[in-house]
Amino acid sequence: MLFKNLFVAALCAIQASAAVITPQVKESSHALEPSAILVSRADKLIEAGAETGTINDSIYTHGLATCPGIVASGKHKKKDGVTKVLAHVRCGNFKNHLDDWVNKVHASGMTDIKVLIYILDHTKVDKGLQATQKMINDYAKSSAMKVKSGYAVATRTDPAAPSPQDKLRVDKAGAIYVADKKAL
Repeated sequence: MLFKNLFVAALCAIQASAAVITPQVKESSHALEPSAILVSRADKLIEAGAETGTINDSIYTHGLATCPGIVASGKHKKKDGVTKVLAHVRCGNFKNHLDDWVNKVHASGMTDIKVLIYILDHTKVDKGLQATQKMINDYAKSSAMKVKSGYAVATRTDPAAPSPQDKLRVDKAGAIYVADKKAL
């Protein structure tokens, strides 16, 4: 098991080495803030993480190379209830990150939930790493299924693709964008 975890961490390091990830990116009047999961109540960010942040009333992540991005967006009965939960899932600890995302979505009290996962096509990584990338993608899909059976999948084909292909965003109204294009 330790070897498998080290192998997954090596996969992420190798594939993400070409991607430029800046820990403090400033766009508009907001900056990225330090963890891997973003939780938003209406217009207020209540939890943020690495490669995640807010821009113009949207929550987002960037720098997705081999890491999956996963988001749930919905409605809440309370005005200040959680309406968005987004995760930039680290490959080396993907099971814990995805389980945490599922728990946060279930605890949110959201209704009318829509879910999207943004994954890398496992056949586009080195041959020796394809099985591991597929395992990560499959776990992301099973996590999405725990939240909503009818989830959407968007697929990247290049782990080193330039921005905006590395972005996943949810706007103020709850619309989900992949690579700056509306997906849901």
